Amino acid sequence: SSATVATEFYQPLKLDETMFISTYYQYFRGPLSLWFEDENIAEYVYNKSSIGLDFGSVVSNSAELRIGPVFHDYSGSREVGLVELPNFSNYDYGVRFNLFYDNLDTYFFPRNGMSINAYGYYALGVGNQMENYGIYGLVYRQAIPIGQDSLVFKFKARNTYNEPPLF
Repeated sequence: SSATVATEFYQPLKLDETMFISTYYQYFRGPLSLWFEDENIAEYVYNKSSIGLDFGSVVSNSAELRIGPVFHDYSGSREVGLVELPNFSNYDYGVRFNLFYDNLDTYFFPRNGMSINAYGYYALGVGNQMENYGIYGLVYRQAIPIGQDSLVFKFKARNTYNEPPLF
């Protein structure tokens, strides 16, 4: 099983509340499987911490844009697998951006509306002498009412610049 804990402090910078600053922290702990030639060769307990500072703007009642620095700390301890497989620990820091639009009528079981999340992250510094990398993507959700029911579909796309770490 996995667990996530997150907190955020959001502070408007103007009286009209269009500009803001946000600090956040997130911790994730969960299982990570290592596969080789279609065989699960190890199980790790994976930990990831993120701390960041976003500068943002409320674009409309349903949208916001964020950009800011973030620091990640990763670690994994082997629970099952060969003793030769090492535990790992690493970090990176960089800049992330996020453009989010949401007018779904409810998050978990929407009947109407859509949401779009365009995001990106570029690592400016990476521990353990790895190359800098980038990740960017898009998540699109659409809900269409059909009588008493609704049709909901989701599209996700993600791409990378250089090879991101396995963790």
